[in-house]
Amino acid sequence: MLPNGVATPGAHEATSRDARGVSRSEADSVLALVAHELRTPLTVLLGQAQLLQRRLAGRADTLSGDQKTADVLVEQTHRLRALIDTLLDVTQFEHGQLRVIPMPLDFGALVRRIVEELQPALHFHTLRLYMEPGQFWVAGDALRLEQVLQNLLQNAVKYSPPDGIITVQMAPYGDQVRVAVSDNGIGIAASVRPLLFQRFTRADPIEGRPVAGLGLGLYLCKALMDLHGGSIQVESVEEMGSTFILLLPKLVRG
Repeated sequence: MLPNGVATPGAHEATSRDARGVSRSEADSVLALVAHELRTPLTVLLGQAQLLQRRLAGRADTLSGDQKTADVLVEQTHRLRALIDTLLDVTQFEHGQLRVIPMPLDFGALVRRIVEELQPALHFHTLRLYMEPGQFWVAGDALRLEQVLQNLLQNAVKYSPPDGIITVQMAPYGDQVRVAVSDNGIGIAASVRPLLFQRFTRADPIEGRPVAGLGLGLYLCKALMDLHGGSIQVESVEEMGSTFILLLPKLVRG
């Protein structure tokens, strides 16, 4: 969910090479290489941070400040790894190398699990799920569709007030399955909506709070929905909130 301000690539991005003679393809290749090389040390760092977190949690003499430091270390390392994974996914998509593995999937069960796992972690927001009875079978890559849903839910939290209400609604929609993620946050200006699913679209800070992210999340969501033969749409009213809608073809099971 993005406010009025947005940073987008400059007009010269469409040219084949920039002022330094570096093509977009070359830049993407370097970016992918750097992201790949960062994965190994980050995996080691995360493992060590989690080990420290568990050891401190198991000691009766652990100071609360030390435990909090370990928790923050684990949380931020997870965040770094997620950013690197996003960079790799985007560069793979740009080069036609991003793949999904569609299999028969009860999308309703996946949505329910994601919501149930996220609810306890939300200390300042309320998350509600409204799902029509029945099963919602699609041909989908569970890991990639979870990636899309997690991104939309995290955005809803990011761009909502601390007491915000986030709703997930799931229902049949003709020959499709419809999932809508809504918030009562700051909304999106009409002038910004056409840019939402472009690379590096970023939001302005909210009330002085910096907003984390690379501006690639919604771009990747659209790419993954396209690869599934589905779509992603947005509806929004400024200062009232936004709704992101996922549509996937139903899987007809014999």
